[in-house]
Amino acid sequence: MDEIKFRAWDKQLSQMFTVDKMWKENGEWMVSAGTFEIRDYVIMQYTGLKDKNGKNIYDGDIVYHHDNNYRIEWDICRYKLVNTETRRKQTLHPHPTTFEVIGNIYEEICKIPVIGKIVADNKLGNKIIYKKPLTNIK
Repeated sequence: MDEIKFRAWDKQLSQMFTVDKMWKENGEWMVSAGTFEIRDYVIMQYTGLKDKNGKNIYDGDIVYHHDNNYRIEWDICRYKLVNTETRRKQTLHPHPTTFEVIGNIYEEICKIPVIGKIVADNKLGNKIIYKKPLTNIK
């Protein structure tokens, strides 16, 4: 991993932010994004990899790969792909040139055309419909 980057899901605002600074205050980790501090958050680390469009891949992202959707997850000592339908795990390939980030586990994926759908629970307990992009249709 070349860069150490983080993003934070603000639970109160239901919004994703790029983390500018992290520090410990009174035994608790604090996070800032721009000009304000985020108090109730979930941190996600950059994997050091980019998808086929050059977008950073973070822990918690949903990627589309070979007609399947996968959740990116840290598992013991490496990042894994977790199939959103079967829950099977496999090691995240260090050169994900065919992966496409289509969302993350905290935000709904609603701007992508649909050819199929898989329903899964996100960490907030909400149902999310993961949609496959229309890239293979002519």
